[in-house]
Amino acid sequence: MPSLSLERLRSLLAQCADIEEKLTALGKRKDSSGKGTSSGKGGSSSSSTDMEAKASRLRTKLCEQYCDVLLSDPDFALRRDVPSKLWKACFYNRINELRQRATKERGRMKKSIRRMPADREAAGRHRRAVEDVERSLRRFLGEAMELYRYLIQQYEAKLLGAIDGDACCTSSSTDEDGGNGHGHGNGNDKKSAGTGTGTGTGTGSTPIILSNNKSTRGLFDPNNDDVYAIARKEQEDKEEKKNKKKKNNKRRKGQSDSSSDDDDDSNDDDDNDDNDDDEDGDADGTAVPAAVVPILYKLFLFLGDLQRYAMEHDAASECYTKASRLAPGRGNPYNQLAVVAQVSEANLQAHPLTAVALYWYCRSLLADEAFGTSESNMERLFVMNRKWVTDNIAAGTDGGIADTIGAAVAGTNTSAGSIHPDDASDTTGAASTPGTSRGSRGSSSNRNRKAQIEASRAAKSEASRKFLAQFVDVHYDLRQLTKAMESAAAAAALGAQAAAA
Repeated sequence: MPSLSLERLRSLLAQCADIEEKLTALGKRKDSSGKGTSSGKGGSSSSSTDMEAKASRLRTKLCEQYCDVLLSDPDFALRRDVPSKLWKACFYNRINELRQRATKERGRMKKSIRRMPADREAAGRHRRAVEDVERSLRRFLGEAMELYRYLIQQYEAKLLGAIDGDACCTSSSTDEDGGNGHGHGNGNDKKSAGTGTGTGTGTGSTPIILSNNKSTRGLFDPNNDDVYAIARKEQEDKEEKKNKKKKNNKRRKGQSDSSSDDDDDSNDDDDNDDNDDDEDGDADGTAVPAAVVPILYKLFLFLGDLQRYAMEHDAASECYTKASRLAPGRGNPYNQLAVVAQVSEANLQAHPLTAVALYWYCRSLLADEAFGTSESNMERLFVMNRKWVTDNIAAGTDGGIADTIGAAVAGTNTSAGSIHPDDASDTTGAASTPGTSRGSRGSSSNRNRKAQIEASRAAKSEASRKFLAQFVDVHYDLRQLTKAMESAAAAAALGAQAAAA
């Protein structure tokens, strides 16, 4: 889409603020209406449905306008924190609302079942309500993920300079066609999100980040519009100058081609001049707004959250990993990877990856920009793991790990070669032909071997689970010991200061 003027962008954000206020007021009305309905003092399902429809229209309008700002001018969008506003106002609040509603309906369903006698009619009604809410949540998550995938695609295209296809941005050297770089645009496709900093010249060059310019210092200060306007004007002037230069080069080349007196030497000189111009264009590069990478980082985080809510844990981990590569010094992606590791169970019998989660929480806290929530998340991980250790490992022993591993190894040895068809006896005592006896003994031994292999695998899995649980539990003790030593040192320092005073 074409770049919008600064005045238009400000107007859009002002409209967005008004829409957010309307959504907030509508949410309060919905809450009061819901309380009145539950207490039997008023309210109706029709009014609730009308408010839901109105809220949906407001969110759609808000989403469209925020996306216009995001796709038109990334720098302005980042300065005004549009990615976070879009996420919270259009998606996060609605997701929380649906999840809380489903939780309440499940609680009411359980109360109906516990009644004596059980209120089956009420339980069925609440069960259907839960199913309706979950269906709405899945549909909403699917639509949100589709939007965020589109936004990520557009921002990756801005970063890589590959709008029309899967071609990527090449190095800043001329190609065989003289550096035209076919397939590399900057906003000519109708699905692309033009930044207003280019005109589809397609140089195929390495992008230059706008923040390298000295004039962009303080660019992302939300209270400094002047710095942003100056930086943007400088960038537009630079692009306009470059485009004029290319038009002049094309005009000179057309005039030289139309002249009949040009010889081969002059044509060679013209080609050399054109190549010099292309090299200058490549050295100058295709400008990429400085905010593209920070916004892309946030988009990956939000898409990962949506996929985690939808129980698509592998896809969520992939998005969080991409976010961590874009901003390796920030702890938020590592915290999210730890959360996924705790809940990403292949089935109900699988064990949470507590040791993996502990690793990611440590990465999050040791990052240059530590994510503070990881501290409390890691504390909950330690407490839950210690409860599991207490409930599943006998006190006063080694936890049974050595015995379990020994049993697993013994099972492996047994399954590897202790059973042989010729050693199996006929338990029925009936006479049989040699061929039939050999075949029955063989099938029986195969079944026994498979059963022992499965038992061995289960024993190894249980031993690994116990070992990792105790590994995490040891680190919990070390963490508490470290905290106690730090507290003692702080108390001693305070005492020394008091004595000196």
